Amino acid sequence: MPHPDGPVLVAASRAPDTAGALAEVQESIGPLRGGVIFTFHGVNHDPGEVARGVAARWPDSLCVGCTTMGEIGPLGLTQGGISALALPPPARAAAVFADSRVGFADGERLAEALAGALGHIPAALDPERHVLVTLTDGLSGAEERLVAALGLVLPRVQLIGGSAGDDFRMQRTWVHLNGEARPGAAVVTLLEPGLPMSAFAVHHYQPGERRVVVTAAEPSRRRVLELDGWPAREVMAELLEVPVETLAAHPELPAERELAFAYAIGDDLFLRSVMHVDGDALVMGGAVEEGVVLRVVHGGDLVEATRAGVQEALARLPGAPGGMLLFSCGGRLRAAQRKKQVEALYEAMAQAPMAGFSTYGEQFGPLQINQTLTGLAIGRP
Repeated sequence: MPHPDGPVLVAASRAPDTAGALAEVQESIGPLRGGVIFTFHGVNHDPGEVARGVAARWPDSLCVGCTTMGEIGPLGLTQGGISALALPPPARAAAVFADSRVGFADGERLAEALAGALGHIPAALDPERHVLVTLTDGLSGAEERLVAALGLVLPRVQLIGGSAGDDFRMQRTWVHLNGEARPGAAVVTLLEPGLPMSAFAVHHYQPGERRVVVTAAEPSRRRVLELDGWPAREVMAELLEVPVETLAAHPELPAERELAFAYAIGDDLFLRSVMHVDGDALVMGGAVEEGVVLRVVHGGDLVEATRAGVQEALARLPGAPGGMLLFSCGGRLRAAQRKKQVEALYEAMAQAPMAGFSTYGEQFGPLQINQTLTGLAIGRP
């Protein structure tokens, strides 16, 4: 039976001790008989303790989660806390651990395991009823292969997700499933909410006139070596209007410039951030292949773009919204902190009950992207 409090339950805690934080989350969500619960937390909470604690409190539910660089939940945009989202029955789900460096050949195996656990074959999965949720190792540099492998065998099924973080320590990220926590891994969940749903992606970047061609790259290392036949660092300095020597001395790009690149697919832009400069190369937030054309894009109004995008996503539901599962780029959080807009950004997102986390990268469809809010809007019966 559906939970009496509604179709989507969210909770959060800022308690510094893990047992106390989980107790607060448990009190907010209440008992579950079946369904699924997603839990997101800072690395100050031991991942194993969180995984075991969640599974012990909701032994009849599928329990999935990961570490973050910030949490999204009813207490706001927190760091070092715990947030959770639960979907009671009729929602059901299946999940499996995956190697963060999964290959294309593994997609069929994963799809068969997930679909089979819900009594389906992969070809029978319904894009109106099923969605894939990926929680990946944010330090692997390999998320593209996982989502591409899934997209190859399940091209009609929506996919959203986020790369786990470690509060920007850049040392180790964790995912967990049914009481077991693993570093350097991924969890793939096949979710059947039993409710109307719509996957979405929102960003605040606007296209400029400039386009560049990637003429040399190392996709496996997420490095772009040349743009338009010139060393990538020189082209980046030109775009930023700074001397090349400045980027040599300060490989972290000036965050206030909010300049990035994007693939254009139809009218949609899918972002690739420049993480830093390494010699003459640019280290990107996702793989970039040689020969592709990238649009140069510039940051716009973070808060207003978020508000409009979330409003549009909720409007696509056939009735009143029930809640949202959200994955927001950590770069968006840092931009909001820099602009003193954290509370405004939270209010722009909080148009329905929601929980999620600030990520080291986002997944949407078969793509790994950056500087984006991806999510699943869930309706009511």
